[in-house]
Amino acid sequence: MIRLMIVDDELVIRKGLETSVDWASLGIEIVAQASNGRDGLSRALVMQPDIILSDVKMPVMDGITMVQEVRKKLPNVHVVMLSGYSDFQFTRQAFKAGAVDYLLKPVSVEVLTELMGKLQGKIYEERENRRQRQNRGQIIHQALPVLRGELFLKYARGEITQEEFWSRGMAKLGFLLGGPFYQTVILEYDAYHQMIKGKEDSGLMQYTLSNIAGEILGTLGQVTVCYLSESRILAVISTEEESSLYQVAEYCREVQFYVMRYFGQTVTAGIGACGDGEKILKESFAQAEEAVKSKVIRGKNQIVTYEDVGEREDDRFLVLPAEMEKNLREQIRLQKEMEVQKQLDQIFIQCLKGRTDRKEIQRFCILLVSILFQELESGKTEGEILRDGNLFEEIERCEIFFEMRMWVKHIYSQMFQRLEQSQSSQYHGIVKKTMEYAMEHYAEKLKATDMAALAFVTPNYFSRIFKQETGENFTEWLNKYRIEKAKELMSRESEDKSYEIAMKVGFQDYKYFTYIFKKYTGYSPVNYRNLSRT
Repeated sequence: MIRLMIVDDELVIRKGLETSVDWASLGIEIVAQASNGRDGLSRALVMQPDIILSDVKMPVMDGITMVQEVRKKLPNVHVVMLSGYSDFQFTRQAFKAGAVDYLLKPVSVEVLTELMGKLQGKIYEERENRRQRQNRGQIIHQALPVLRGELFLKYARGEITQEEFWSRGMAKLGFLLGGPFYQTVILEYDAYHQMIKGKEDSGLMQYTLSNIAGEILGTLGQVTVCYLSESRILAVISTEEESSLYQVAEYCREVQFYVMRYFGQTVTAGIGACGDGEKILKESFAQAEEAVKSKVIRGKNQIVTYEDVGEREDDRFLVLPAEMEKNLREQIRLQKEMEVQKQLDQIFIQCLKGRTDRKEIQRFCILLVSILFQELESGKTEGEILRDGNLFEEIERCEIFFEMRMWVKHIYSQMFQRLEQSQSSQYHGIVKKTMEYAMEHYAEKLKATDMAALAFVTPNYFSRIFKQETGENFTEWLNKYRIEKAKELMSRESEDKSYEIAMKVGFQDYKYFTYIFKKYTGYSPVNYRNLSRT
């Protein structure tokens, strides 16, 4: 709707203009009226009309003076002057003041309607142009951190020269590089994939982190924020004096505090060196990147400086030694789950020691899972696993070493459990019936004698048949099943205490539960739980 204001010192003229034209059919609304230029000016500033119909000669303040003042504050308003005078001097003054047209009184309805139609089209066009300019401005403003990140990465990889980076960065993308000292800090959201799964606004998260970092690190000097990825930003700091690592680390802790306060999320910071001269930027960035990568072994919510990161122990491509792979495959075929889990621990300790490249470790984990699938004849190769949306997303969510190790071990455990369930489905009669009952009532007190009574056979006969079909006695089988249920409860981040979980899965004696748990997993319940939450 177009907004119109009428200004004239004669009431009859104002009423005539208001009633003689069907403004609503033209898409125009009269939002204000005034009897003099001063009143018209104040009302225009409040109501902000698109069109003003104003007389020239009025008391207190004339129409031309009013237009001059209005146009200073509302440059987009369209003013049509009305006058009973045909003198050229008034016409010239009106157009000079900013009027778009000049009509002589009395104005015919046809002439006024035609003029309003023309102005309406012009106003809508101007609105659309302003909207597009605003949108383009917003898009460019929002895209700047992304464009800066792309440019900086090209510079860091050696794809463009320092001179190209300097000229394009400062002239077009707003890099603040006054110097003479430069430093970089990389900030990365922890558990980013879980946040996205929880439908957090990723754009808002980036914006919030960059704003907080820019404001707090800006205390050191000039800060330019670049987006390196959806979860990672880079702060390029330009200072007049060299900053101490302790000082930068303290500011990063402040960033962590406010991100946790506003988003409830943790952030890991990697800090590169501060040095004199532009060339330090590349070196500082490489150091900050290595510092952030070390999150894989240091854990989340860390502040790591370049001094904290030693030399990488091994830059060779990560592979599984042939002898280790052979032993692993053999134990999988023999379906010895405990031996397999021990071998996995050994593989992770020996093969991944000192490794900080998260993507490389994730690929290695996929390799281990593919070996399992191949040996159990599930048909999935490493390439097929990478194309499997669920498994690929799961390993992508693992950010630290322990999470990746537990993910692999959990996949192995699940596969052996499914295999065991599949085999148990082949059991017949007494054994099948008692197994099904035990799986539903595992939290209760169950004994072999109870199962024998349930099957209407003697305890000795039941024990013999059960051992023949399963290869183990009933108590051993039930303990393994209960431990698997306990592990499931722990993996769900249950707030229950370990002794409460023991009770839930059927162990009345916590010491006995601890003994059985360690026997089958290699860990005490407390250690297993603490490790799974590291």
